[in-house]
Amino acid sequence: MKTVYGQVKGVDNSGTAVESAVKADTIRYNKYRPISLSAVIINAGASETSNREVLIALDISGTNAPTHYRLSESGTMAGAGWVEYDASQAITFTLSSGTGLKTVYAQVKDSKSESSIISGNISLVVFTKKLLLSFGWHPKDSDDGVSYKYVSFDELPGVNRARIGIGANERQNMLWNDMSAAGYLTVFGTYAVAVNNNLVENGNQGAVTGNNSGDYPDEYLKRCSYNATYWGDGKWISKLEIPAGNYRFRLFASTIATNKNTEGKQARYELVTAGYGTDSETVHEFPQPDGYDFRNNTGRWLEKEVTITGEVYVRIVGLATCNNAIQPINMLEVIPKE
Repeated sequence: MKTVYGQVKGVDNSGTAVESAVKADTIRYNKYRPISLSAVIINAGASETSNREVLIALDISGTNAPTHYRLSESGTMAGAGWVEYDASQAITFTLSSGTGLKTVYAQVKDSKSESSIISGNISLVVFTKKLLLSFGWHPKDSDDGVSYKYVSFDELPGVNRARIGIGANERQNMLWNDMSAAGYLTVFGTYAVAVNNNLVENGNQGAVTGNNSGDYPDEYLKRCSYNATYWGDGKWISKLEIPAGNYRFRLFASTIATNKNTEGKQARYELVTAGYGTDSETVHEFPQPDGYDFRNNTGRWLEKEVTITGEVYVRIVGLATCNNAIQPINMLEVIPKE
């Protein structure tokens, strides 16, 4: 038991200093905090998956380390056995068959207590083959300081992490989200927002949800490459070499930059499918709906369907009216059409 004593003093109506009586209260102090589970995070916060096997992360607190966990799609945990907890091992779970929203319930325990049962959600969808590009990665973002020199692949959620920055004019390999070869990416000299080189803190990074509730985890939303327009027109250009066919392109752009001139409609996002660099370019502009603004954007994508013959250029054109501003590109989805 712990006892806390208190006393106050002041001045009465006659101006005389007075002190109160000493009062006390007691409380039982127990430094042990029962184990608690506050979040079940599936596939790093992804909203959907086409793979029944998912990765589970558990947000656990308490005095003692967890000893066991159990997972189930039943809120009663019926039939779910306890599994020994090993912080060095990834936790996986196989979802039930059938598409739709899936709820995974979890519980943990230590040597003295068990947590409440809480859940996380993810939608199991029919597999859609996609080429997913995330721009703005830097070699320093990788553990070895080298891996992101070119494009690296994150199997979950199937994203190509493209190293973009001034001088990154190399032809880089890309993979579809089923890990088969997709083609090549070349990005011409641009600016980038990465992480460990501190550029991500330069005020130009993308907006995030704060809880990984976007279409992709926050680590992807916040990274971007961008066109910087300091005078006149400016351009950000990349080239994709992929098989000929019909494709739906989805482009995500976001920045927290507060420049008064940083506005969505002061930049054009374009696809050039033929005659690039000539007077006879075939240009397809991404339409920007009413009210579109890439400032603090966490969920609005631009979309365009085109037919290509083997290569396509992605271009951001900063307009002359947006001097001293940036126009970002964070992610690009390329989806083959049947």
